[in-house]
Amino acid sequence: MINFKAIKSRRAGLGLKQAFVAERVGISQAHYSSIECGRDNPSIPTLEAIARVLGVSVVNFLSDNLDLPPPPGRWRLVRGADRARRRRRMWRSCSTI
Repeated sequence: MINFKAIKSRRAGLGLKQAFVAERVGISQAHYSSIECGRDNPSIPTLEAIARVLGVSVVNFLSDNLDLPPPPGRWRLVRGADRARRRRRMWRSCSTI
């Protein structure tokens, strides 16, 4: 199973934009975004190309034990009534980054 969060955290950790990675991989930015968000499963060649652009092995995206940099500190823990707002913010960030 593909660890989609690992793809996103690696890209964000390197400070790359989705459009840049998508262009280097040879897919549209919308398709890359849907891969990062887990709405689409990439083909093996596409996953290999993403891993190559991000400088890691495909194995890093297939396992749960990852040695990837943490995502940037723009997320914070929230409780109670803030959960709905946090979900909306996460959904927006996933589709716009």
